[in-house]
Amino acid sequence: MAIFESAAFVTLKKSFGNLTTYRSRGINILRMKTKEVRNPRTPEQQIRRVRLGELARLSRGFRAAHRLGFPQRPLIETTYNTFVRLNTQAVAVNDDLQAVTDFSALVCSQGSRKVPQVAVSISREERQVTMSGAAGGFGPDSDASDRVYVALYESGQNVCGVYELGKRSELETQTAALPEGWEAEQVHAYAFVCSAGKDIASDSKYITVGLE
Repeated sequence: MAIFESAAFVTLKKSFGNLTTYRSRGINILRMKTKEVRNPRTPEQQIRRVRLGELARLSRGFRAAHRLGFPQRPLIETTYNTFVRLNTQAVAVNDDLQAVTDFSALVCSQGSRKVPQVAVSISREERQVTMSGAAGGFGPDSDASDRVYVALYESGQNVCGVYELGKRSELETQTAALPEGWEAEQVHAYAFVCSAGKDIASDSKYITVGLE
């Protein structure tokens, strides 16, 4: 695959010879046609397929978070692509070819902003989530206008919800109802920050959920 610019061909979307051209995100792409279709079944290839399949599934589940969390991704990547690329090492494959995810190693945001202290707890009886953040910590990578978010991911449902805690300078304790069908024991929490213009983010920080 090659990215190209040409004074003679501003936009190409056709095939010629053994080449295929198309545009992706405003970029001309040139690719050779596949001559042979192979379906290798080596152990390494099977492991790779299982891992990529699980990463694709997780990327769908974390959609609400990574749509906010990757504003500075490469031009040719979608937020789904970035999520998969950054989380390859967080998914292992066991001897039974089953994916095993280290949720504490997953990332749903990337950037230079600093993340303030955030705590998350869940009351099983009341099915209520409590989220709190410590205001302050301002500096070159910590503007007072930054918005602080908590992403809650339910691994059994493979779904994520994103909650805004407010400006870095005005963080307070907030509560929310645990969504219907969610199991408290399967909830993972991630805190991250976006600038006021949502053009700069922070690395996400895994938060251990307190269960009450």
